[in-house]
Amino acid sequence: MRKLTAVTIAIFTFAVLAARADDFWTKKPWKEWSKGDIEKMTHDSPWAKKWKLELNNSSGHLPSVTGSVGSVSASGGAGRSSAMDTMGAEGNAITYYIQFRSSMPIRQALIREKQLQQKYDKMSEADKQAFDAKMDQLMKGSDDVIEVHAMFDTRNLRFAQLLTKYWSSLPPGTVPEGVYLIVDGGTPLAPLTFAPPKGESTEFDMTFPRTANGKPAIAAGAKSVKFEFPHPGIGDYPAQTATV
Repeated sequence: MRKLTAVTIAIFTFAVLAARADDFWTKKPWKEWSKGDIEKMTHDSPWAKKWKLELNNSSGHLPSVTGSVGSVSASGGAGRSSAMDTMGAEGNAITYYIQFRSSMPIRQALIREKQLQQKYDKMSEADKQAFDAKMDQLMKGSDDVIEVHAMFDTRNLRFAQLLTKYWSSLPPGTVPEGVYLIVDGGTPLAPLTFAPPKGESTEFDMTFPRTANGKPAIAAGAKSVKFEFPHPGIGDYPAQTATV
């Protein structure tokens, strides 16, 4: 039996950083964001990060996990499964994208995406007003909870099916064990609600409390917020936890 390895990945890191050349959100209004800008915002920005599980090139090693703070690998002697050998490392990679849907930039990106899809810039003023009214609730968000959206992606169809089954297997009205928000090393916050994938969807949602012990869960000046979640054993990938 292989030894399971706890993997430490920082999913969210907030810091006061000098504006970089690719920080488009500091340079142009969200209503001018391009499709590429939206992709960047929702997949790799201060409000959205990825966690990737993939095979090492060496056949003498178990899969590795990469994230916003580097990678960790575990050694092992067992061989790879036939599915792994057939598709190769990239074809069997599994990537999670985690978004803070409570954040204004993410909500703006989602609305801008709909604008591009429906050719908002070419709409009449009346149609723009109607569109804006439909997007009003999404723009406002919720003052009661912290909303986290997760998406998993893999080119391996079997892996996708197993992951969908895993995240959909909870009884209705329950929340997954081992999922937490951790702010600056404080007490982990468990989810309040969990919305599993629907049908063959590869996305799910959770909400977390905005307050803890009478104080804001994410206080002004917080340097980091980390999302912790369990990942099941699939193929040669061992069960593991992305945590801090």
